Amino acid sequence: MSSTKEELSTLPMLIGNSNYPIWVQRLTTYLGHKDLLNTVNVDPGPNPNQGVTKKLHEAAFIISSKIGDRLYHGIVTLQRASNGYAIWAKVKRMYGLNTIHNRIRATNKWNNLFFNGDLNQFLDHVELSLAEFASIGKVISEIDICGFIIAKISTKLPGLTDPLLTNEALQSDSEALIEKLRDLANHEELSHKPTHSERSATALASNSRVRPPPRCKKVHNSNATHQENKCWALHPHLRPIRDLPATSNNTVAAAVNPAPQSVAYDTPAFANITTAQCLLTKPHQLAPVLDSGASHHMLNDLAFFTETEVVSIAISTGKGSNDLTATRGGLAQIFQSTGMELHSVGPAAAL
Repeated sequence: MSSTKEELSTLPMLIGNSNYPIWVQRLTTYLGHKDLLNTVNVDPGPNPNQGVTKKLHEAAFIISSKIGDRLYHGIVTLQRASNGYAIWAKVKRMYGLNTIHNRIRATNKWNNLFFNGDLNQFLDHVELSLAEFASIGKVISEIDICGFIIAKISTKLPGLTDPLLTNEALQSDSEALIEKLRDLANHEELSHKPTHSERSATALASNSRVRPPPRCKKVHNSNATHQENKCWALHPHLRPIRDLPATSNNTVAAAVNPAPQSVAYDTPAFANITTAQCLLTKPHQLAPVLDSGASHHMLNDLAFFTETEVVSIAISTGKGSNDLTATRGGLAQIFQSTGMELHSVGPAAAL
């Protein structure tokens, strides 16, 4: 036998008018199972005996444990905390009375029922609406219920409802009518609704075209060929990632103009060469003249000079750099076949 805690976990929590019909039905059944239904429906009087008091405490515990936090303080007060009859009566007064507001709310839901072609879904909504009427004690005649159901369905399925109009037994018994319609709905689904795979096989055999399977847009479509747990609309992370198509060889790429760079930050050619040589492990002999397009001759070794002195001379290179400065200058001699001497030249530029 399951414990009371496990049994209570299966019962709904009262959150307001929206779920009161199902809540009161489930609690009524459970209180009857616990032999507490008379306890909550019959006034125990001002001085109940010990046995009745114990049942009132037990009923109060069960009912109060299934009331939501938002409603709890307004229903379970200090005066009613141990009185199951008082708590049950308070809930009934709040949500179960046949007041004009409760009647209007239930009637609007009933009148707004719409049959969209899914018979089982429509009957589910009918039963929910009838349960709301029952929860407030509103009685609707069986003839009115049956006439309403048949009238709604006949707008889309007149061939289904025409035979029902001649069946007097189904015109005065809403429960029997709903059972009959559910039986017809289940029969229609099994007999006249082949799966997409079956339709595809038939189309292949008859060489005819088949409509693509229905798609799911934000919600799962019950007519789709995949299961709900594999629906991309509900689980987008399951959608496979497709590679972008390769660019055609005939496609001409648009020329991209590089952004103009500031002249002050251009690196001269000899600096690039020097940096690259510093990263090499093998020694490499640099050219004597570092930049032949500079405003001054620049040599890479003091050994070319016969005499030098400390200077600070701005140098403009062939690359357009004008932020270089020669640190030493003097008389240099380059040994060529003619023995040429260069005067007032700098050995290198310092950034």
